[in-house]
Amino acid sequence: MRNQIHKVVRKAFDALQDLTTLAEFSKKKTAFDFATGETVDTLSTTKVIKVLLLSTTRKGKEKNIVNLELLLKKADIVDISQYDTLKVDNLVYKISDEITDDGYLLNLNAVRGVPNG
Repeated sequence: MRNQIHKVVRKAFDALQDLTTLAEFSKKKTAFDFATGETVDTLSTTKVIKVLLLSTTRKGKEKNIVNLELLLKKADIVDISQYDTLKVDNLVYKISDEITDDGYLLNLNAVRGVPNG
C-alpha cells in the first residue's frame, strides 16, 4: 500500500510539471579557521528538488516579510531537519518550523525579509 501511495504522489507531481519550480535546499555549517582565528561559513549539505509553490504572501506591519508555502515529495528530501535555507528564483529563504509531514508529502513555510520602500 505504501508503494502505491508513493507512486500516486510521484504521478501527481509529474502531472503538475508546469506548476513546479526548482528549489535548492542547503544548510550552512560554521567552522573555526585556526590560521585566521575566525569562524567561517561552509555549506555542508545542498540538494535541488522540484517543489510546488502554493502561495507567496507578504506579512509584518510594513509588509516586509515574504512567506512562501511549499509542497514537496517526502521521498525527495527524507530528513528536512538537515536543511535550514532554501533558494527559489535566486532568492534565499529561511525554512520555518511550520512543517507538516504526512510521510508522503512535506508542506513547509519559508520566510525572508525584504527592504522597505
